[in-house]
Amino acid sequence: MNYNHFVIARLRGLELDENHLKQLEEKIAKGEDSEDIEMLKRSAHDFQVAKEMEISLFEYLYREFNNVVQDEDLPF
Repeated sequence: MNYNHFVIARLRGLELDENHLKQLEEKIAKGEDSEDIEMLKRSAHDFQVAKEMEISLFEYLYREFNNVVQDEDLPF
């Protein structure tokens, strides 16, 4: 895993068009769950935390990436 892949994965849920958002709203209203809904929730959380820390989203994600890499005990 590298930083670019990590950021792309975390931001992928933000690239939603109006139809996709409407479908997600309907799924949420029905109590359904999906990978898209989880990504959207995670992205919203990331934005909120970055805002509270008064840093950019990318700086927050960079810090999160460094935490993940350290936690995985990579062999390099």
